[in-house]
Amino acid sequence: MSKSEMRRSEMRKSEMRRSEMRRREMKKSEMRRSEMRRREKKKSEMKKSEMRRSEMRSEEDIHLTCWLDLEQYRRTPRKDEAARRDRSSHIAAKYLSEKYFFGSDSPATAEQRNDILRLAGGLERLKLECLSNAVVGEIQDAVRSHIENKWLPLFLSTDEFAERMRRQPKVNAEK
Repeated sequence: MSKSEMRRSEMRKSEMRRSEMRRREMKKSEMRRSEMRRREKKKSEMKKSEMRRSEMRSEEDIHLTCWLDLEQYRRTPRKDEAARRDRSSHIAAKYLSEKYFFGSDSPATAEQRNDILRLAGGLERLKLECLSNAVVGEIQDAVRSHIENKWLPLFLSTDEFAERMRRQPKVNAEK
């Protein structure tokens, strides 16, 4: 083999090595881009999931706060008329409206809402007068039923609940 042939052979080998290195670099670069896209997609999915959870929590919260406010009103002594009047007007303004209890996303069925209106003596009396314990009990029952049937199963299926149950010490059933 002549020197020129050897140089050409070395140049071809060198070119092949450079070509192989470029191919490897391109492959690594594509893998990095693919990994970045995967991470971005995962991050985006996590944000969407967190937003859904946040929306669910805010919906859960209004049902729970409604029930708790009604319970606080129910436990307020009848002698404390000022506190009962304030709490009743707060409940009427916050919950007994088209936005919550009498709206399309109401925790109560149409029949339950009609029964409550009948028991209270109409919508005006429901909003303007102090709530009777019977009306409060009916509203609480509707809200509690909604929480138990809709939100409790959703909560029980969350990773948060599963993790909480794993951390809880096992209770020995045998005694």
